[in-house]
Amino acid sequence: MPLFCYIDIVAIQAVMLKAGGYMAMTDSQFKGFVRFVLDDIREVLENLEDGSKEKEKLQKVADNLQQTLED
Repeated sequence: MPLFCYIDIVAIQAVMLKAGGYMAMTDSQFKGFVRFVLDDIREVLENLEDGSKEKEKLQKVADNLQQTLED
């Protein structure tokens, strides 16, 4: 599943949670979701040109997600 689909899923869940019509996911479910996203980001990073701004930005996102898993 493309990265943008994951981001859309998170946005939808956030709106539903705020509206009170959705039950939040557990820590385990959230970490599983982060692992899927992180795996896709790493795959994209492998195909990006070294030194590009896109690669640097996406690497920063990957680093932040990895930190989230470790916290």
